[in-house]
Formats: sequence, C-alpha cells, structure tokens
Amino acid sequence: MSTYVKNVVEMKDIVKANFVYIEDNRYVFDFDMIIPLPQDADNDLRNERWGCSNSTGFDVEIQSNDRIAFYTSWTPPIPIFKKLCEMFPLADISCRWSNEIVGYDTGFIEGVNGEICEGHYDDYSNEAYETFIDIWECPECLYKDENGNWQRTEICGD
Repeated sequence: MSTYVKNVVEMKDIVKANFVYIEDNRYVFDFDMIIPLPQDADNDLRNERWGCSNSTGFDVEIQSNDRIAFYTSWTPPIPIFKKLCEMFPLADISCRWSNEIVGYDTGFIEGVNGEICEGHYDDYSNEAYETFIDIWECPECLYKDENGNWQRTEICGD
C-alpha cells in the first residue's frame, strides 16, 4: 500500500494556468503540460522526470485562486515544482509537501525573482510538524509542550 503526499502550490492565479483544468467534472493538475513525456512513458520514466509515477496530481483541491492542493503517491513531484519556478521566473511561487505520516518527509521549493530555493525539513522536527499541520489541516494530532515544541497526541495515527 502506498503512502500519500499532499502537495500545495501557491502562485498568483494558478487556477487560470493551462496545466490546471477540469476533466470529467474534477480538477486536474497535469504534469505532462509542464514536463512533457511520451504518451507511452512507464513509471520509471515518470519517476525519473517528474519525481513520482503519477501523471497528474490527483484529488485536486482549489483552496483559492492562488492556492491549490493535490496528492501524489509516495513522493512529491519535485522536478515539476522546479520546472514551474523556471517557467514563471517573475512569479512568487511556493511549493510545499508533506507525507501523510505525521512529521515525515516534508519540504519546500520556492521561486522568487528567478531564484529557486529548496529544502527538506528534518523528520519529526518542529518545522516538519508545522508543515504537516498547515498542509493536512490536522492540528488535533499535535500540541505544543511548555517549551514550544510540537508533540504528538494519542490520536495521531500513521
């Protein structure tokens, strides 16, 4: 069984971009419109070029005109995020992700004025927990102790 990664992209008017569209009454974030692959591309090529085997981000949530969220299996589409920053060098772009496992495999890529900055947070660090809460909108899984450090509650499941 795969784990899911929830990805959030913030960019002015992202919902109007040609790679975000409606198909079969649901929103699609189409990776192939950012980094094209042959139609018969297999999972190995998708993983190599896109960073994940999905051809689209699935279960796309339009959170505002400037913020969308979508899911991928196992890993975030880091090459897609980097290419997005290259395609729009004058835009401020924030791409963040968090694995469904609380505080595990979180990170970011930002594009500002043509510069790309990226990073992964240490697993189970305060930054990883804060990213998890923001992306998964699940604050009941964590609380801050008297020292200001995030701690897991009993209801946090992996």
